[in-house]
This record gives sequence, structure tokens and C-alpha cells, in this order.
Amino acid sequence: MSHPIIIILACFVTIFIGQTFKFFTHYFKTGKFSTRILVRSGGMPSTHTSCVTTLAALIGLFEGPNTFYFAISVALALIVTYDAMGVRLEASKHAVILNRIVRDMRSLNTEYENDKELKELLGHTPNEVICGFILGIVVSIITFLIFR
Repeated sequence: MSHPIIIILACFVTIFIGQTFKFFTHYFKTGKFSTRILVRSGGMPSTHTSCVTTLAALIGLFEGPNTFYFAISVALALIVTYDAMGVRLEASKHAVILNRIVRDMRSLNTEYENDKELKELLGHTPNEVICGFILGIVVSIITFLIFR
């Protein structure tokens, strides 16, 4: 099997493991099973981070760290991770506040009755990103050891 296919499959495996892990962390946090968590963004671990970490690490391992492919994948990983932990986390905080305002307005006025709530779980905390990074590295090492 060629390295690009192995890298793509490893990225899918990382996403699958991360989303499955989210299912269980959500249960332990809330005491409720939710299959919707399997396809949602946000939560522990960051599968965005784990996927781009797997991509960059495997390109570095298979192709070498002194390649344009590795440089591009690291830049992509930095952008995605920054977005997950920065911009999307702030958007999550804003959604929580806006939903609270709309709920308060509904109690005072029926004009907001049909407004849907904003999605609150968008971004990631630093711990969620770190766990996603660790997951990506672990999957990368295992993949490389199997297919080198």
C-alpha cells in the first residue's frame, strides 16, 4: 500500500477513535448517551487536532521532515489547531451568552419563541487540543511501525 493511502486511512482512523472517545467522555460528563456527539464538533479530544497531527507526523515520518509536504502539513496543523482553540472556542462562548439572552427574552416576549438556539459546542479547550495532539501522535507512531 502506498504512503499517501496509508496516511489518509490513518487520518480516518484517528477521527473515528477521537469521535468514539467523545461519545464516552460525554457520557461520563453528563450521564447520558448521545449518538449526536459522534458527528458534532467540539468536545474531548479535538479530532481536528488529532487528524492534522496524524497527517503532519506521518508525512514527516514517511517523507522526511526536510520536505515541502511536511512544511505545508505543519502549517496546516498550526492553523487548524489555532482555529479550534481560538476562534471557534470564542464563538462557543458567544453562543452560550446569546442563547441565555434569547431564553430570557422568550420568558418576557413570545417574539423569540421560534428562534432556534445556536450551537454551543464548537471550539476546544487547551486540554482537548493537547489530548487530540497526543492521539494523533500515538496513531502516527503505530501506523508508521506497522507500514514502514
